[in-house]
Amino acid sequence: MALLLGCSPKPANSALAPKDASLDEILQQLLQAPDAQSAAKLESRAWERFRRCGGPTVEVLLERAAAAQAGQRPEAASSFLDDGAKLAPLCPEVWNRKAALAYAVGDKAAALRAIHEALLREPRHFGALAGLGRLYEEFGRERAALTAYEAALAVNPYFQPAKQGVARLGGKADGQEA
Repeated sequence: MALLLGCSPKPANSALAPKDASLDEILQQLLQAPDAQSAAKLESRAWERFRRCGGPTVEVLLERAAAAQAGQRPEAASSFLDDGAKLAPLCPEVWNRKAALAYAVGDKAAALRAIHEALLREPRHFGALAGLGRLYEEFGRERAALTAYEAALAVNPYFQPAKQGVARLGGKADGQEA
């Protein structure tokens, strides 16, 4: 993906991204949401679509991974997510969760690779875009971080992690090499 190489992201459909008309509609409505309350409902629906990409079995694996991670069992969480990736390799949320888990255990390189996989499958995954911004920010690549946060906001203008990232960076990214 262009953003991983330091270029500006373009919200285009990836060759890996399966067409999801329902998600397209939700994200279009999200862009037109008149206020944060309306956006919150649409954001919740978008997250539901992200989770449903692999069918009921993958949904259960995502739930079990979340429970294992919450229970401080990262190896079990990783195993559930690996199984999910095998069953539904095109599911961006599996890869987004793999990125979050890798980040939580301090493996930023693996987190970056998993985010790349998520965004190959769904370039409009605003959670993955904000996660990418956070990683770039920690790598000291503030311009790239700002670009990632802005890409997330271009999909979901009310997404708090991206808004917070932009606010944190403020003008710090101006003039810096990404």
